[in-house]
Amino acid sequence: MKVVKNSVIAVMFVFALCIAAQAGEPEEPDMRGKVRERIEKMMMWRISEEMKLPPEKEEALFKLIKAHFREREEVTRRQFEVIGQLEELYRQNAPTEELKRALDDFERVQEERVEIEMRLRDELRRILTTREIVRFIITWPKVEEEIRSMIHQFKKGKPQRGKNKPK
Repeated sequence: MKVVKNSVIAVMFVFALCIAAQAGEPEEPDMRGKVRERIEKMMMWRISEEMKLPPEKEEALFKLIKAHFREREEVTRRQFEVIGQLEELYRQNAPTEELKRALDDFERVQEERVEIEMRLRDELRRILTTREIVRFIITWPKVEEEIRSMIHQFKKGKPQRGKNKPK
């Protein structure tokens, strides 16, 4: 039974990876949202498989993780914006004061990222036991890396939009 369940999860991973790879960098925000949603669901299934929580805890955990994804996604977007500003200022040989202001912005975004992670840990304490939190902390990065690796492997042979065009 476990083999069948793992096989179903693997097929779902590949399905979502196919969508992500075919979408490349989706131009339509709706498509990007669908790809992201499928990847999130896959992560939830993997976490569910590893954690083996009762349904009520699992539901609360997934709600929390989904909110965490949204917060983290927004901070990451802002982080890349600030890095872009830093890069532009650096290339333009901007005065030190401008660089310091942009660097301060970058550090604020980094601090916000840490605050988001700490809020996640605080919320986990309301939902899970200490043992379950430890299991989650062990599982979470492994699942994220599995997904990243699968996406990378799947996209490896596929040309991306704007790349690998014939000359």
